[in-house]
Amino acid sequence: MLYSYFIFIMSFIFSISSFQSQNYL
Repeated sequence: MLYSYFIFIMSFIFSISSFQSQNYL
């Protein structure tokens, strides 16, 4: 259960990182 939450956080961080990399904001 803890790993599941950790993977979710890492996935979210990766998503934000990828989004900022394209500089849409």
